[in-house]
Amino acid sequence: MGVGTVYRRFADKDSLIEALLATKFEAMNAAAARAADEIDPRESLRLYLMGVFAFRARDRALADAIVRAGKARPSIVQERDRLEQQVSRIIGRAKDAGVVRPGFDYRDLPMLTTMIGAVADATRDYDPDAWKRYAQVLVDGVLPHAQPDQLTGEPLDRDALERAMQTQN
Repeated sequence: MGVGTVYRRFADKDSLIEALLATKFEAMNAAAARAADEIDPRESLRLYLMGVFAFRARDRALADAIVRAGKARPSIVQERDRLEQQVSRIIGRAKDAGVVRPGFDYRDLPMLTTMIGAVADATRDYDPDAWKRYAQVLVDGVLPHAQPDQLTGEPLDRDALERAMQTQN
């Protein structure tokens, strides 16, 4: 998209940012709605968590969008609030079924998503799916099984781990 097209479509930078925020929250609300349709409470929350982690793995600006939402226009705040309500219901169903770790709350999600984002960002160039292994560890921590699933993928080898850790500095 050319710069001229952007200026014709959006009055200013804030309008462009608002449109981007709206798109991100619409996508997250759609993911929450799909997860809520799952009958099994454990699977519903697992689907949402893995969905939001995958979204963050692809979209580096997701965390910034969530932070900016509090200062956004009322329509964006409304979308954020709708997302929080949907996710709270998904977590509530899991709590009622006794399948979620006690104390887990929707407010834990931004930090968990940030963790997965850091892994995705650090490993994107040489193992774009590495984040899935660590997302699975987090999901298993939130939704503990008596018999945990086998971890996805392999741990990073020494060279990959060093490269990943260097990108964090």
